[in-house]
Amino acid sequence: MRSSKSLVLAGILAAATLLIMALGCSDDEPAVAPPPTDDNGIESLLGLVQEQVHQYLDSATEVMESGLAVSTITDISIGGIGDLFMGSAFPDSTQGAVVWIVSWLTDLEAGVGTLNVIDSLSYLVDNALSIDARNATAMFVRHNYSFQSSDTTVTHANVAHQADFEIEGLQGQLAVITRQFDVSVQEKEVTEQSTTWNNWSLQIEAGGLEFEKVGGSWSTGCPNAGYCTVNVAYTHAQDEEIPTTTNWQFEITFTDGNMAVDVTTGQLSTSYEHQLCTL
Repeated sequence: MRSSKSLVLAGILAAATLLIMALGCSDDEPAVAPPPTDDNGIESLLGLVQEQVHQYLDSATEVMESGLAVSTITDISIGGIGDLFMGSAFPDSTQGAVVWIVSWLTDLEAGVGTLNVIDSLSYLVDNALSIDARNATAMFVRHNYSFQSSDTTVTHANVAHQADFEIEGLQGQLAVITRQFDVSVQEKEVTEQSTTWNNWSLQIEAGGLEFEKVGGSWSTGCPNAGYCTVNVAYTHAQDEEIPTTTNWQFEITFTDGNMAVDVTTGQLSTSYEHQLCTL
């Protein structure tokens, strides 16, 4: 499978990538753009939208992978939960309430931006929520990540992730993950010639992604099977032009990490395959 990155590191790299891409968002109310008028039109825009969908599907499955890794711990050490989700960056604090374990991290970098991460976990034991994973049949993962740039007058990117996943089947050989992962990206590019904004809103709905237990543990964050829907709103503007928005829907079926995808925008549609990860 792909190399596993900590969520914080993944977020920092994503923000850095977006800064390099150098795009952004407009404060104007976006007008709805007409869809492309022919197949060449949809293909010409598809690559740009695909890039965002594939990137954040990868981020979503990383959150799922961290949740699966936590679920293998039978004797919970609350201090270790945040470390697992946040990787090499130690959380500011990890606390256990009645039914939720909550970890958070804030990183302020002068002149660059502010990074915030808040993760919450809960387990279903005997049909009741608990912070104790022993004998849990399901778990709930809530992941909130945001990066806000300090200076919005220059090339920058602001990014926010919100995940709300339910992982069922922890006592069996097949875990099933449902619910959603939402992404908001505001990108701005400033050059001597022009200023360009791009705004992305993605909603990833996991309708039932399946992960198989191997050797007594959930060793991979790559879906064996299942499906999800990704709804994308993409808004673009340059200089004084009126922002335009196109809306896309990706219907995705997974087989051993491979995606069979049906895409629609307006009255147009196309299909393709993509290997997101390997088992």
